[in-house]
Amino acid sequence: MQASRRVFLFVVPALALLGVIWLGSRREPSRGTNVVSDPRNEPQLVDDVPRVAAPISAATTSSAPSPVASAVPPLSEDSLASEMHSLEDSNPALALELARQGQTQWPNGARAAEFAATEVKCLYRLGNPSAGRGAAEAMVNKYVGSPWAIEVERQTGAHAYINH
Repeated sequence: MQASRRVFLFVVPALALLGVIWLGSRREPSRGTNVVSDPRNEPQLVDDVPRVAAPISAATTSSAPSPVASAVPPLSEDSLASEMHSLEDSNPALALELARQGQTQWPNGARAAEFAATEVKCLYRLGNPSAGRGAAEAMVNKYVGSPWAIEVERQTGAHAYINH
């Protein structure tokens, strides 16, 4: 066998394997962590973004109303959506929390599909594509044909499952 063929048959695959190993080591953090930029623009790993707890019922609170709680009215669905969209680029972790809060408070509201679509976007922005893909699949199946579902389908490739 000629020396040039030997190099081609043995060295080139070895270099390709090393390249795959090198690219694999540069991948995003392992599942269960998110990358969030700190003020110095250096990425740091944090735990999964927690879901917003369900609203506290009146039965679990004390009988005396809190002066702070009564002074601040709860956000309306439109106000929450507006605040969520203003934070999507600058603070996707907080926007994700607001999207989940909107889904909890108004599961069948006029902006329910919008909250679900924003959850998908924020999960991808936070470096959690597997959770984003799962949320996208659930979202497009729940809101089939809505403008928000169509946008999520176009951006993620998730499609609604329709049983014929």
